[in-house]
Amino acid sequence: MDKDVVEKYVDNYCKKIVLPTFMDFIKIPNLSPNFDPNWNTNGFEGKAVELLRNWIDVQNIKGLKTNQIIKEKDRTSLLFVEIDKFNTESSKSILLYGHFDKQPPGTGWSPDHGPNDPVIINNKLYGRGSADDGNALFAVISAIRACQDNNYSHLKTTIIIEGAEESYEDDLLFYLNALQSKIGTPDLVICLDSGPQDYLRLWAMTSIRGILNLDLKVTILEQGIHSGTGGGIIPDSFMIIRELIDRIEDSNTGLMKQDFLYVDIPQDRKDDIDLLTKLTKDTFIKELPLIDSTQPFTDNVKDLIIRSTWMTCLTITGQSGFPESIKSGNVFRETTSLRLSFRLAPTLDAKLTSDKIIKILTDNPPFNAKVEVTYGSTGSGWNMKAFSDKLRTVMNEASQLFFNKDFMNLSSGATVPFLKTISKMYPNSEIVCTGAIGPDSKIHGPNESLDLGFFKKFICCLSYILNSY
Repeated sequence: MDKDVVEKYVDNYCKKIVLPTFMDFIKIPNLSPNFDPNWNTNGFEGKAVELLRNWIDVQNIKGLKTNQIIKEKDRTSLLFVEIDKFNTESSKSILLYGHFDKQPPGTGWSPDHGPNDPVIINNKLYGRGSADDGNALFAVISAIRACQDNNYSHLKTTIIIEGAEESYEDDLLFYLNALQSKIGTPDLVICLDSGPQDYLRLWAMTSIRGILNLDLKVTILEQGIHSGTGGGIIPDSFMIIRELIDRIEDSNTGLMKQDFLYVDIPQDRKDDIDLLTKLTKDTFIKELPLIDSTQPFTDNVKDLIIRSTWMTCLTITGQSGFPESIKSGNVFRETTSLRLSFRLAPTLDAKLTSDKIIKILTDNPPFNAKVEVTYGSTGSGWNMKAFSDKLRTVMNEASQLFFNKDFMNLSSGATVPFLKTISKMYPNSEIVCTGAIGPDSKIHGPNESLDLGFFKKFICCLSYILNSY
């Protein structure tokens, strides 16, 4: 594969063909179902997936067999694409995955670029869905065209782009089972929902943490009362909820108190962590947008990498029962509710873990208060099986060709439920988790962006993998 030819082609294709439609995609406020109760009626989901399908239709892809939106009642849509092999006799096939649903817009966006107001500044594309994960389909199709238009072969390619990744995996499981006869057993599965630690090479994720979201609610009164009447007589609901959370998490260290929330780290992952520590020891903490003199749990980079990839942690991501401070009177509130978001160590079973956590939170409540736990979304983590010599060679050659550096492995603290699902469904398939979500992409938060320079190089690497695997 000629590096200069492919890079020039991809640069031109992205500028003229990809970016105009990509920016239109960002403009659509299509939130994942867990964050929009009207997702199935407001038309945003349909508009987003139709935009992607219609864009494929005009790309003149040779061997395009299927370009279909599949939509069952009360389920999110799935875009299913089949492309025949090109210029090769190989019987191998590749399945590629991405998603088109988005996280809520949030606050704190720059006045120059809101979540649905895409703009390119300093070669970065800003907007919700630019990095996570709206670029997946555009990357795959660009790589396919780079192969076909420059007379490089590629394997039979199947693409699935789902609409509920940020919420749950039920719809994906339903569609995968329904499409099993068409998908067959792919030799290679590429999940395009992650990215690099730096922009200097191709990266592959070797492990992903699981996720568990629970709503913990404590109620002590039928209705609010004067704080002077209740204070000192009955416990505040927030005091009780603090005590319940303390059963799980040490509030001084952020570490979990329950042994079942810890796992042994495999030796190959320890080796990856050692390499990553050496690479990022001077930049890891600096990349965090800490305010003023705020400090992380430790200044030991290796410990921070382990804590953020192979240890369970808890974040409070939402609340209800509190009025805004400006509107809060001297009232002893009747209830407090918090959204608990656990990132689970990669090899923990999410369902079994959730059952244990719920039991700990609800057994013997303090002061016999009413404690309710509502089960939210969950997904188990994943630990990658070792690459074959062939795949490792192809990944390394792609990185060397377009970055002039060897590719590297990276454990991730995020969650992609698809990986656990697909590894069970296709135990003999090789799986690569990669993508263009950069270390400064700020996914899920304000000012999400995609580094277009890396995105183009990543497409070039992807075209090499499709051609050479």
